[in-house]
Amino acid sequence: MKVKVITRFKDKFKKSVIYEVGQVVDFEDDARCADLQRRGLAVPAETKEESGKPSAKAEGKTSKPAKQTKTAKNNK
Repeated sequence: MKVKVITRFKDKFKKSVIYEVGQVVDFEDDARCADLQRRGLAVPAETKEESGKPSAKAEGKTSKPAKQTKTAKNNK
């Protein structure tokens, strides 16, 4: 599972390894990833499948009612 580092920290097994903010790390142990997330050190990394087309909500768009056409106004 891939996670993105949000707080700098040392590897618990290799003390000489330091993970920097913004770095994407792939750990095979899902429990370790969950622990990093719980402790506020990392968040799940976005995969290519998730990063496809952003949703309307992410773009700040909302659904709006359809506009009336000019012909509808003229028929009154």
